[in-house]
Amino acid sequence: MLKSSIYQKLESDLLSALKRKEAFVVKVLRFLKSNLDSAEKDKLAPLTDEEAMKVIQKRIKQSQDAKEKYILGKRDELAAAEQSEIDLIAAYLPAQLSEVELADLAKSAIAELNASSVKDFGRVMKRVMEEVKGRADGGRVKTAIEGLLGGK
Repeated sequence: MLKSSIYQKLESDLLSALKRKEAFVVKVLRFLKSNLDSAEKDKLAPLTDEEAMKVIQKRIKQSQDAKEKYILGKRDELAAAEQSEIDLIAAYLPAQLSEVELADLAKSAIAELNASSVKDFGRVMKRVMEEVKGRADGGRVKTAIEGLLGGK
């Protein structure tokens, strides 16, 4: 049973953090490993890199939501801790697309599909998300497409 390269890197980093006695890193990586193990058990098969990326993106989204709630509750120290977790976990995802690169992908998908209004949003979103594959959050993709379709 071959594990995804992301999972193997995570295990290696976890062992290194344990040896260096980095409590925060160990805690975050153990929790992320637990998330990946749980998803693997649900699937009843090893996760692919793409599936592992989806689990990691979900975990980042959860931390972002928690961070926003901490900020609203004026708990800056907890918000900073969540941001540190996000930064640590994001290292297991591919490099994120810039806003310009994302807009270019959206423009090409709109042109390719001959999309002209917000009614075509779903088709364009599906096409762009297929091309992005973990390199941009769905919310960022949505904003880019809405900006382009809404302006037409």
